[in-house]
Amino acid sequence: MIGSFFVQIRNGYIFEAQLKHYRVMAMLGLIIVLFVAAIVCAFVLPNEKVSNHEKDWDV
Repeated sequence: MIGSFFVQIRNGYIFEAQLKHYRVMAMLGLIIVLFVAAIVCAFVLPNEKVSNHEKDWDV
């Protein structure tokens, strides 16, 4: 019964729930970092580097 709570890896046993927790937290961290990076890049990068078309308010 105890064996069902563990996953066997080459050098020993890792608690399955703990392993899943780290995967979820790593994925959440990556999503948050990418989201913040996308917002920051919109303000940091000048528009001329991103596109060369005229802005709507300049037409």
